[in-house]
Amino acid sequence: MKLFWRAGLFLCLSISVLMMPSALKRLTHSFHASRLHLNIPDGCRGAISQISIDEVCQILSQDFVYLGRGSQSFAFASDDGSYVLKLFIFDSMDSFSHRLFEKSFDSGMIQQKAIHTFDACKLACQFLPQETGVLFVHFNTQKKSLPTVRLIGPAWKRQEIHPEEFCFVLQKRALGLDEVLMQACLLSDKDRFFSMVDQLNRLLTRRIDCGIANTDPTLFENFGVIDGQVAEIDFGNYVFCPEIFTKSRSEYEKTRYTDQLLKWVERTIPQWKDSVAVRLKENQ
Repeated sequence: MKLFWRAGLFLCLSISVLMMPSALKRLTHSFHASRLHLNIPDGCRGAISQISIDEVCQILSQDFVYLGRGSQSFAFASDDGSYVLKLFIFDSMDSFSHRLFEKSFDSGMIQQKAIHTFDACKLACQFLPQETGVLFVHFNTQKKSLPTVRLIGPAWKRQEIHPEEFCFVLQKRALGLDEVLMQACLLSDKDRFFSMVDQLNRLLTRRIDCGIANTDPTLFENFGVIDGQVAEIDFGNYVFCPEIFTKSRSEYEKTRYTDQLLKWVERTIPQWKDSVAVRLKENQ
């Protein structure tokens, strides 16, 4: 009996030990500074700013608290709630565990991803800063011109990073578009709701007029509201391709998003669906 009890205890302990890495990964959301390092080509190094370097330093001097992660970046909110720091995810090429377990590891592919992301961020900052809320784009300049950034990460783990070593975007913080639309619905504020619909349409028109497409067609994950204005807060998949925007292709680019809006309206407040559809058609 005692032997059976010991065997059971040993089995439980073994299972617990085996599950610890997975549990730790979920708890920390796999955040680690080593995942953010990348030796990118010199042509990708640089910084583009819509504000002065003094303003950038002032913003970065506060604590940033973990918000979440997407496919491209970890997001942190500034302590004053006004800004978001997006640190782009790149698995370290010097990581032993990465080389050991990631058979599909391809440094060339990762560098191409970095180049694509850098180009997308440049498009947002240079052509659509108001429409995206982007303030500062930084890609691994190695110049010691920025203050150390204090991060309060997942599981409240505190860490300091030297931002000149990383690729990141500093952006105004937004409310979720669906959150703002839902609030308008709950208050039966049709004017506010249609104002958001019109703003979304104007933003898409403005982006298309700049010859920029977004290869990610997700509406509510990509769009938010900054200072009362609809903004495309996720621009990491921007592509400059003015040659594709014929009239029919421009309409298709819009309907990829507006069709999702109509489905949301149909589920949420169906009595407004026809009015929204008419409004969108008038704005084409």
